[in-house]
Amino acid sequence: MNFLQKSLIERLLFIFIVALVFSPFSGIQITGASTKENLEEIYYSLRDSGEKYLKGGDFLQAIQEFRQALVLVREIGHQSDEEIKCYVRLGLLYWNISQLQKSSESYTKAFILSKKFNLRNREEGCRKALKIYEIYTEGKKYRSLGQYEEAIKSFNNAILLARKIRSKEHEVKCLRQLSATYWRLNDLQNFFALNKEALKI
Repeated sequence: MNFLQKSLIERLLFIFIVALVFSPFSGIQITGASTKENLEEIYYSLRDSGEKYLKGGDFLQAIQEFRQALVLVREIGHQSDEEIKCYVRLGLLYWNISQLQKSSESYTKAFILSKKFNLRNREEGCRKALKIYEIYTEGKKYRSLGQYEEAIKSFNNAILLARKIRSKEHEVKCLRQLSATYWRLNDLQNFFALNKEALKI
């Protein structure tokens, strides 16, 4: 068993014990400052670990880390911004593995919380991410119907939005779908150019 596996098991065991002790049936509330600090420390450890897995391209493991972090941050309470961060990261990660419905659901939850707590910048970022999902899905639908010009327009709009929120992950996927549309049109010049652009990101 390597260090990362051991560390993960220890954290999971700790979270399990915390969930058990502070369950509604235990009659115990999180009131001790030291207990809350310990929970926050575990939360940040999970969040940072998730970021490392994301940067390393291990999206499935990153999802597990952020899902655990999300459970913990809810247990701590009064961590609205951190909860939003977890949902945003999950939205991006699900997008990366092409689970687009789950991506949309995560961004929607982040959007609702951002609106509730009046976090305008986060709200706007989530709104644009959801719009990219909508336009991207629309583009794929147009392409499946053979409406290639409309599909190209949709994917180009999605790419512009991805650039506005500086999301390389969204931009890459939209570029690839746009290139696939040009492939259908037997336009190899644009097909290769777009794939080359995606590879540079």
